[in-house]
Amino acid sequence: MKPEELAEIQAEFIEKTGLIAQNDGMPRIAGRLYGLLIFTGEAISFGALAEQLQVSRGSISSATRLLEEHGVIKRVAKAGDRQDYFQLE
Repeated sequence: MKPEELAEIQAEFIEKTGLIAQNDGMPRIAGRLYGLLIFTGEAISFGALAEQLQVSRGSISSATRLLEEHGVIKRVAKAGDRQDYFQLE
């Protein structure tokens, strides 16, 4: 599979996950963030989440807090890095 095909599939998956979350009464960005974490399967830094989803850091903060409260993601630390990372619970 070509990298651009994979990027398109990822973007579609993330957007659909956001729409599903929105239909369930959650903020769309929380669903998009969750979709990104599902698709990658890795811990992603706070800054990278904002960059990859092209949203403000404030939106990421609200979404991560909500998803943490629901127990679907968790905050993790990486040695030598002061940034917060998030991954699926």
